[in-house]
Amino acid sequence: MVYNGIAGSTVTLTSENVILEFSGIAHSKRKRRASPRTIPLGAIDGVDRPFAPTMGVHYVHLIVRGQPVEQPHTDLNIFATVPAVPVEPFLDALEAAIARAPRVDDFEPDRRQAMPGRGTAGLAPRESPLLDWLQGG
Repeated sequence: MVYNGIAGSTVTLTSENVILEFSGIAHSKRKRRASPRTIPLGAIDGVDRPFAPTMGVHYVHLIVRGQPVEQPHTDLNIFATVPAVPVEPFLDALEAAIARAPRVDDFEPDRRQAMPGRGTAGLAPRESPLLDWLQGG
């Protein structure tokens, strides 16, 4: 089942995962870089249905165990909807799938999704020969 949100948000529900995809300039670089983000259904504790309407935009927050809530434009577990594209049937199916899924306690996002903020994504590891000249080698 697929939900096409606004501004290039696509949420796909499979038998075992939720896949969040963020494209387009309306999304932060962090969200676009982390896309597609695959979350096991068993790692999701619940769903905050559309909240915080801002200029007609509503947000759905997937409550992923052990991950803090951030601002909607940077939180990798939040996608945007609008009333013109009903999200309720998708959320009903998602919540039912979460309820059936076996619990996953060891979910960690892949390295690309866990990257710190701006400016660190392209750095080579410290032991890299590429950086030897900077370290006097």
